Amino acid sequence: MKELGDAVNKINPEDLQEAMGKRWIDEQAMIKPLYELVHTQIFVVTDVVSSCEISYIDPDMKNFTIGQINQPQQGGQVYSSVFTVLPKDSFIPILTLNFARTTSVVPGDTIEALIPRFETREIFSMDYRLESRKVYTDREEWLSEEMAVQIKRFSGEVCLGTERTSDYGLFIKK
Repeated sequence: MKELGDAVNKINPEDLQEAMGKRWIDEQAMIKPLYELVHTQIFVVTDVVSSCEISYIDPDMKNFTIGQINQPQQGGQVYSSVFTVLPKDSFIPILTLNFARTTSVVPGDTIEALIPRFETREIFSMDYRLESRKVYTDREEWLSEEMAVQIKRFSGEVCLGTERTSDYGLFIKK
């Protein structure tokens, strides 16, 4: 334990501040707005499963007790579609696309999907009095299952239609 204390005492505060400042600058360079973190990929759809589920809202969360069944109220419906896909580019490992709405896409369709690819990080200020903030950085790697916010359906070179999720607006430049 004494060795750890000796090592801590040998740290030069100016070197530590310089290292922290450099790290902060590096982190700032990685931060991007969400509209820069969406990518377009082309796929052939092999299967589509669309579903609708009912959501429920607890009418009085302040009286919520674990184990107690409150009388929930219907909150609405949640629509989703899951596409099994074959990517046009063989280096893309995506096999499943989730799409938060119903769709007119059918197996055999060629689609162009707008796919967000990002990580959410929390950046802490060098000034301890300031709050941390949520930022977005590129995830850099594709997963086998991704989420699409826009789907364009094609027949040859002709676009047959565009479908967007309700959060599409978060991912476009305004």
